[in-house]
Amino acid sequence: MSSLFVSMTGASELVKKQAAHTNNLANVSTTAFKFDMPETHSMPVYQEDTLPTRVYTGTKRMGADFSSGTFISTGNELDVAIVGDGFLAVQGSDGQEAYTRRGDLKVSSQGFLINGSEHLVLGNGGPIAVPPADMISIGQDGVVSFVPQGASSGTYIVLDKIKLVKAPLEGLQKNTEGLFQLVAGSAGVEEDPALHLETGVVEGSNVNPITELLGLINTARQYELNVQMMKKHEENDEASARIMQMK
Repeated sequence: MSSLFVSMTGASELVKKQAAHTNNLANVSTTAFKFDMPETHSMPVYQEDTLPTRVYTGTKRMGADFSSGTFISTGNELDVAIVGDGFLAVQGSDGQEAYTRRGDLKVSSQGFLINGSEHLVLGNGGPIAVPPADMISIGQDGVVSFVPQGASSGTYIVLDKIKLVKAPLEGLQKNTEGLFQLVAGSAGVEEDPALHLETGVVEGSNVNPITELLGLINTARQYELNVQMMKKHEENDEASARIMQMK
């Protein structure tokens, strides 16, 4: 039963790993996507005060690789990419502050600055609301300016400044929306005036499709081995039962 338990848990965790590789491949073209890495660790099983009888694999949490993707020129004045480490602060669907590097920005039909995932971009005073304007620009320092409708083209008014932050990478966890949030108990984030943006470009996904395909193949093979081991356990149990019947 001990070896059966090890094989069963191994197969179960490999299914989660396979799902991570599949999700990574599905987001190979998603702006600023950071590929997922299942964080696994050994889980010893104890019986009362004895030494561990077996060790199985457990998934601690889904981590992410924060390496930068390639910058892609778009020519869109509202598109931005963060140079170096850092994040844009946005508002998740739960109303809480979260962090992303996705900078394909636009103005929503409600007049708010949002990114390609339709998350509200946060400034110094919360979500950035953009009044009717003939022109909008975003500076390298994250300052959002606009030309009011009907005003001369050189009449720029400072509206707000995009909240650019640095966060402890080990304290961030990706949620179901693809945004990063702080893990309970981790150090907080802070605005970093040294961070700056490159405009007219977006950051691409950091997924390597070849690596993910190889990961899918290897994971599928490992899963098959665990299933074969479970079948062997079943055959051994049946053989043991026949021996007991002969007695």
